[in-house]
Amino acid sequence: MLDSYIFISDFPKAFVDEYVHWLDLGTGEVEFRPVESPWTPDPSNWRLVVHNTDGAPSLFRKIPGDGAAPVDLIDIRSATFQMISHLLSALESPEHIIITCTLDALEASLSRLHLVFFVNQTSEFECRSIPGYVIDDFQSCGTMFGLKNQLVLRPSHGSLEMPRRVIIPQGDIKFGSDGDFASVSIQTGTARHVQWHEYTIDTDLGRLTGNVSLHSKLYQCYLHALTSHCLPDPLLVLSESERVCALRAE
Repeated sequence: MLDSYIFISDFPKAFVDEYVHWLDLGTGEVEFRPVESPWTPDPSNWRLVVHNTDGAPSLFRKIPGDGAAPVDLIDIRSATFQMISHLLSALESPEHIIITCTLDALEASLSRLHLVFFVNQTSEFECRSIPGYVIDDFQSCGTMFGLKNQLVLRPSHGSLEMPRRVIIPQGDIKFGSDGDFASVSIQTGTARHVQWHEYTIDTDLGRLTGNVSLHSKLYQCYLHALTSHCLPDPLLVLSESERVCALRAE
């Protein structure tokens, strides 16, 4: 059994903390066994194969037992990992992001938030947990300016009937100022599970709407208060006549 510390900075944190590592001295292969079953080998476990002599690259792969295609882990130092982790950095730090690929799929898992993203057929990064929504190129919901930790999604097919959405994680809120504007960040620390809130961007009424939980609404109010400015946010700027027309249209 190997000490986990030797894998720090080379693998996502989950592969360091949630697995025990067994080295086969004969083959040079390292098997990653879940901490729940450290003494039980399994052909479907993640395995690290290091090639030192034949010039072949090292391989970290999982072969599912159901006959599915092998799954490879994307190196955290690769350009692919850097690009994708940057897209998701508003929700999660790189050390907690797991990016894998098969012959026909590329997927990023944010296990602490129970969110999964994948590259769809149109080469957009779609959220599997919220089907039909992809990461928007325009990362602004029209309000809460200065909030660093929010990810805006849009409908993948560009439908005007489906509104954009914003995901905001739950955590310790730190706030300060950046020039004349607020700077607000949400720190999730070392929590094993991270809660998140989803809000719909209602451009007709100029507001964010969320679920019916009081906690979600209070969280939204607090973030609005921290990011408020003397100038009104574009989303919230809606004349009284426009509000009446929008309400009548509903």
